[in-house]
Amino acid sequence: MKILPQPSPNFTAETNAQLQLLEALAERWPAFAETVPLAIGIHAEIWAAWPDVDRPTLKVALRRYVRSFQYRAALERKGSRRVHLD
Repeated sequence: MKILPQPSPNFTAETNAQLQLLEALAERWPAFAETVPLAIGIHAEIWAAWPDVDRPTLKVALRRYVRSFQYRAALERKGSRRVHLD
């Protein structure tokens, strides 16, 4: 399920970079594509597994992701557990 919009010429370059990074995360790790609660500190796992990722863009992209309605709903689902990248 897509929880965020696709990159668009109507968005700023920074917003498009964040959305493209989130798409890349979803392709690389299913947890991002499945909209499940992510482990606290998931950014450190991403940095360790993907050292070339732009850290400032990742921080803002993750903030955008975890503030989405679909992600918040996933957190509130009964029995939901936070997941790691593996």
